Order: sequence, then structure tokens, then C-alpha cells
Amino acid sequence: MKYNIRLTVIFYFTIIFSVFSQWQYEKEGASVEKIFVDDTNSNSVFSIKKTSDGKIIFTLEKLDLDICPVESIDFRFDNYNGKINFEVEKINSNSLKILFNRVDGLEELKAFTKLIKAKNFLYTKLIDECKLNIVYDYTLKGSSNAINKINLIPYLERTIRILEAKKNKINFIVSSIPRLEKDEFSEKSLKDINPLEITEVYWKNAGQNKYAIKIRVKLKGKGFRELYGDFRLFKPVDKIKFRY
Repeated sequence: MKYNIRLTVIFYFTIIFSVFSQWQYEKEGASVEKIFVDDTNSNSVFSIKKTSDGKIIFTLEKLDLDICPVESIDFRFDNYNGKINFEVEKINSNSLKILFNRVDGLEELKAFTKLIKAKNFLYTKLIDECKLNIVYDYTLKGSSNAINKINLIPYLERTIRILEAKKNKINFIVSSIPRLEKDEFSEKSLKDINPLEITEVYWKNAGQNKYAIKIRVKLKGKGFRELYGDFRLFKPVDKIKFRY
């Protein structure tokens, strides 16, 4: 009798652990797929969703975001000394979208792509303005099957190749304009512009300010767009107009 009770208890906790501590898969509608895992205390959910158009979205859900605005999130993995940081975007009062598809986060995405399928534990920390830095830990059991099911790794590897091409384009633009005072020209300067669509670059002084320039770009099949903000120069220049 005691033996049966012990087996029942073990079986019970095994079921509880498997429900709350390993990847699960479900479909939303006819074509949206999602894999997700609860944290070890069942207070949050790390979700990876594949939309109907083939895009991948990372989210943290079931959070309490009314306390302080969260700026970014740190990822750590077991037996990995490094830290991977991604900016986040608030979706609603309890969900964050993880912005992994950024040129300035390319190296972080490369590390994440190598580790997400290979490691057993994911440790996260929310970096917020109040410095509460709330942590959530996830057990990545069954990661290979779940990740393969939505073709996550091929998608991330393709994203990395696109980001590398964008980064090369940005570096080419930076090397072709007057030297800037600091690294102000980044992906954020382009806002919603895809660097791979840029065919020409044009710049001129920002009004009478010889220490700053405005930059405009011509997009493939479209007209010129002015980049966001003025760019401060390392040294003043006379009135210039140039295009390549």
C-alpha cells in the first residue's frame, strides 16, 4: 500500500512538472502555430508564435506591467557565461514583445539562435526603469521537438543573413558621408526604412549649422526620404551637396 502511494505521489508531481515546465504546442486558428513554456513558478509564459505569413514573434506573457515600464530583457542560459539583451515593446498590460529582429542586436541574435535549442534552462531578467529587475526561469525540456515543429532555427538563420546585409549597407552609408561626432547613424536613424532598399544617398548642411547635416535616401522604386533627425559632425564643413 505504501509502495502504491509513493508511486502515485511521484506520478502526480511528474505530471505537474511536465505540464508547467516543458514546451507545449498549440494552433491558433487554421494557420498560426505557437510553442510556449511556463516559468518554474507558473507566473509567466515564454511564447514563440509562427504567424500565418511565416513570421516568428517572441513574447513574454502573464506579466504585471503596471508597476514600471520595462526597457529590455536579459537572457542567460545554463553553462553559458554571457548575457543576451533584447529590447522589448509593450503589447498590453501583461505582455511584452521581444524585439530580436534588429541590426544593433545582431550578435545577440546569433548567440540566442545557437543556445535556445541546445540548453536546458533559460533565465530571464526584466530590465525596468525602477530597477526591480524581476526574474523568470524556464525549463527548456522538449525544446528540440517543439522548435523543429515550427522551423524556428532556419527562420532565425535567415533573419541573421538579412540583418548582416542590412548592417553592411549601413556601414557603406556611414563610410560615404562626412565623419560624425559619434555613432549616431544606426538602424534607429532609419526608423521604418529598410537599408537594403536604399539606392542613393544625399546629404546637405542642416540649415546654417556647419556642424550638422541632414541625410536623405532614395528607395528602390520610390522617391527620396529624409532620415530622422540631424547628424552632428566631427568638425564643421562648408555648404555641401553630395549624392552617390
